[in-house]
Amino acid sequence: MSAHRSLTLLLAGTALAWAAPAATAATACDGTPARACVLPFPNDAAHTRPDRSSATGRRVALRRAVLPANAKGVRVDPTEFNRNDGFSPGQPIIVHVGSLTTQARFKASGIVPVTDMGRFDDGDQKLLLLDEKTGKRQLVWGELDANAKRAASRHVLIHPGKNLRPGRRYVVVLRGLRDKQPQRLARTWTPALRGALKRARVAPRSVYLAWSFTVASNRSITGRLLSMRDDTFAQLGDTTLADGRIQGRAPAFAVTATTEYTPEENPRIARKVTGTFDVPCYMTQPGCPVGGRLEYASAKADATPVQLEGNVLKATFTCNIPRAAFLVPSHMGVYGHGLLGSQKEVEAGNVQDMSAEHDFTFCATDMFGMASEDVPSAIAALQDFSKFANFADRQSQGILAQLVLGRLMAHPQGLSSHPAFAGLLDIAGPLSWDSNSQGAIFGGTATALAPDWRRAVLGVAESASDLWERGAPLAGHTR
Repeated sequence: MSAHRSLTLLLAGTALAWAAPAATAATACDGTPARACVLPFPNDAAHTRPDRSSATGRRVALRRAVLPANAKGVRVDPTEFNRNDGFSPGQPIIVHVGSLTTQARFKASGIVPVTDMGRFDDGDQKLLLLDEKTGKRQLVWGELDANAKRAASRHVLIHPGKNLRPGRRYVVVLRGLRDKQPQRLARTWTPALRGALKRARVAPRSVYLAWSFTVASNRSITGRLLSMRDDTFAQLGDTTLADGRIQGRAPAFAVTATTEYTPEENPRIARKVTGTFDVPCYMTQPGCPVGGRLEYASAKADATPVQLEGNVLKATFTCNIPRAAFLVPSHMGVYGHGLLGSQKEVEAGNVQDMSAEHDFTFCATDMFGMASEDVPSAIAALQDFSKFANFADRQSQGILAQLVLGRLMAHPQGLSSHPAFAGLLDIAGPLSWDSNSQGAIFGGTATALAPDWRRAVLGVAESASDLWERGAPLAGHTR
């Protein structure tokens, strides 16, 4: 069975294994027996605390006692989540409405659906997402959870139509709804909520349920990875990344093998070059192996990762040089591989076709954290979400490795200085990012952070499970 298929089955099986908190705990949360204690989510009143040191003035404060437990009764450890000063700018908002448990009832409610998102601005719209500061409505749509096994456990999922602004507070409003069990939060008014409703011209008496949440600040969302990037390039002697100029020295690298192909063996690729390059390791274990965690400068929530002395990740790379490069120096591209794959995917037929047709030398390294060697870590996280940080932290190293590989390609003393590449790379031209599937999902982040490429192709940014369910083949794997 393929790694992709195994992971898809584990996702389904693990989801069924997680259980809601006990009814006794839920009763103290939202007045609805046997309801998940964290709902509605996200919610400042229940799941954050004041924190003057944070950029938003709040700090996430999830309690382990109310978080889900797996089949073995182990609840999620919220420590890593509680580093944040707010919630994700694009995450779904979840709430339970006892009267909305069937599709017929949901449709009759008038809540804006994904099929007609323009209704978010209707005068009598039942679902509102308001900027607390301005009262302005945000693009939003709702749906019922299609995965619920029982109607009584079916929640309403609310989706921002576009990412919300970092550091801002938003108010969720459900109005004009009727329910046998009144929601206590509907009667819990704070000055902020009252002010937002007034600015949005929403009559408090029409409100069924309203609550607010804070979106995490840019510093909280991006600070850790940005600090890793900036420190890495500063070690190379480049401290002014915003100017777009390559300065300092190239990353340390070594070519370990070259493979020459005859036209009969490969009519598109003339030479494959493999090697290693150094990436600072910001994790707790030497060499950044699977299962490690980020090493922080202190115990403070806003602390940034640090590199322990001498801790270096020896990353590997694979580059394919097309035959066309021996006529005209080739364009350069970093290739991002697919779900839990590896750099070997740079040798796929479609990538070789692009190399040959457009004279591109593509180089790739593993997306550490989401590469084939990380499958055990992914399985461990699915079985116990408390281990998710181990899985996610290494992904920061994976993105950093892509950026360092890009610098290695673009720097005049990088790959082009080695005889295997001499005269074959157009280092005066632009560097690009090309990717598919998982590489496209991570590619947006990598491109936003990349100091050396401004062009990116993000292809088929879908999950393997989506493709599988639609019957699409996964390269190299059987159904």
